[in-house]
Amino acid sequence: MNQSLRALPNWRNEAQAGNWFLHHTIIKSRDLAPPPHAVRQDSLLRSLIRPSPEYLAFLRAFRQLPPQQREAFVLFRGEKLDPRRAAVGMDCSTAAAATHLAAANSALAAIAVDTFETRAAALLQVYASLTPPDDLIVGDVGIVSRKLGRRKFLRFMERILALAILAAIAWIIWRLSKIIVI
Repeated sequence: MNQSLRALPNWRNEAQAGNWFLHHTIIKSRDLAPPPHAVRQDSLLRSLIRPSPEYLAFLRAFRQLPPQQREAFVLFRGEKLDPRRAAVGMDCSTAAAATHLAAANSALAAIAVDTFETRAAALLQVYASLTPPDDLIVGDVGIVSRKLGRRKFLRFMERILALAILAAIAWIIWRLSKIIVI
């Protein structure tokens, strides 16, 4: 959010802001992705009470995909982004994004064989359930920007007040020391 406040003056329309957030969210999520072997703690597993062995195998195969293939699968199929927006988010060309999606589909279809669409739909349904409630989604960056601006202003004013109090105390001590000396 702090980085977006610096980028805010450069955006000409809502699409640029959306693309900026999409791109930086995906780049940051690369650092936060769980290792492929950590299936038991996986966020795509926690909400399920008794996942089927087929779902577990599909999830493990999904997590073992190269990061860009996972991203392409989620962006195209889970987020239903068009090729251009997916490519912007992934920081690659539309052809490369489509290639990553095709490779992901091919690798996952090899695991699921005839049930690929069913397995993919189950995984994407769990993925969709992870979306936070509307009240947690920031709808207007301007509101957040103004709140952050107010906080900075209040901190600045607190510092000015503290300095004024310290200056007043120093002045009183100086005046008292002149009276005592005389």
